[in-house]
Amino acid sequence: MSEPLLSIENVRLEFNTEQGTVHALRGVDLSVGKNEVVGLVGESGCGKTVLGLAVLGLNPMPPARLLDGSQILFQGRNLAELTPHELALVRGTGISMIFQEPATSLNPVFTIGDQISESIRLRIQRQRNEDKSTPSSSEIDEQVYEALRLVRIADPERIARRYPHELSGGMKQRAMIAMAMAAKPSLLIADEPTTALDVTIQAQILRLMRDLMNEVKTSILFITHDLGVIAEIADRVAVMYAGHIVEEAPVGQLFAEPLHPYTQGLLASLPRLSDLDREIKQLPGSVPDAINPPSGCSFHPRCEFAREECRTESPKLKELKAGHKVACYLY
Repeated sequence: MSEPLLSIENVRLEFNTEQGTVHALRGVDLSVGKNEVVGLVGESGCGKTVLGLAVLGLNPMPPARLLDGSQILFQGRNLAELTPHELALVRGTGISMIFQEPATSLNPVFTIGDQISESIRLRIQRQRNEDKSTPSSSEIDEQVYEALRLVRIADPERIARRYPHELSGGMKQRAMIAMAMAAKPSLLIADEPTTALDVTIQAQILRLMRDLMNEVKTSILFITHDLGVIAEIADRVAVMYAGHIVEEAPVGQLFAEPLHPYTQGLLASLPRLSDLDREIKQLPGSVPDAINPPSGCSFHPRCEFAREECRTESPKLKELKAGHKVACYLY
């Protein structure tokens, strides 16, 4: 197997608050290969977004603190050891990120074209050591139109002149993706990019992102709470709970044979058109307090299979089958 594009190893991150220390990430291991879509799924508050922000060093420090031993390896460099200036060179060129709500991510006082051109200018500025030439305004404009065509916008010249409030939610999200892809990243981190959209537009955006991955050869870390979205777009999926990865598998295998009780509970709570008479089960309890997490396995207070060792020691993520890992004492 080739070296992964992104390798997250034993990442532990805490937030110091007035109420106490929030243990947001508690030893996360995850990798993203070249030309691969990895889904990261879990309930709200499990640490998914914090992990995505940690890759780019976007969690505010303080109050956030990355603990010693945490490694975030991207193309062989440990991002956890880079200075803020060095990290800034990675953002938007090697790695780009798109967010759940484009209306709050796009600047309302600049046109779509201005905002995409800024992304292009930053990429060119950071690559200036290799190429001393400075592109003209017309060349920048053409790259803006190219980025908008890439996300299947039929009239890029008109859309480039529009302000965010003049676009629909789906069009704003396409503009956000265009801005991210204009930087020509090797890795795209997508944090709940379809949650605020209706199901028809959601399907279009998912298909677009799949097409872009194949066309541009960009890998994607896709963060969501929606297992239905994961089934549509991901090659491999990691299930996160209370700051841990509890299961990881190829997407088809995870849906066919979930191993961790938490994953089984998530899937049992999904309605199915093929089986409308099936009882939809609800996971008992709630996500544990990140300031005072339970000892042992974080899921044991909600788990019907919990036994004594689950209450005292946290299980390690281990591979049971090719590519299928689980952190559970049942195996």
